[in-house]
Amino acid sequence: MIELIHLGLHGCLPLRLLPKQIVRAVELILDAGVLCLPRFGPEYHNKINSQDNYSLLGSLTKREQEVFTLLRKGQTNSEIASALYISESTVKSHLRSIFRKLGVNKRNEAQILALQSGINTAGTKAVTG
Repeated sequence: MIELIHLGLHGCLPLRLLPKQIVRAVELILDAGVLCLPRFGPEYHNKINSQDNYSLLGSLTKREQEVFTLLRKGQTNSEIASALYISESTVKSHLRSIFRKLGVNKRNEAQILALQSGINTAGTKAVTG
């Protein structure tokens, strides 16, 4: 994978994405420069596509859901702090808790998890079909 990045690869995406998921993935690639699923294997895909991930959102506090919604929209820690009238360190604390509950390590993993699970920016399951 690293070799491909050195050759100019900017992103790795699963074949089965909805058009708006592709758009969001491209936005993430443009923001981050490179986007690859960190554990690009069957176990990670099972984790991402699991209904359990959607139910994990229910384990988030109301404030964590607000932070997650803004994170999902691509806002920075500073923007989230301003929008919610809290400090950046409080945002970081909420993000650590969110990441722990969702089983991810980074903000782009949380965004990908939401994207793959079909969770929209309001934090609810998107209806498809």
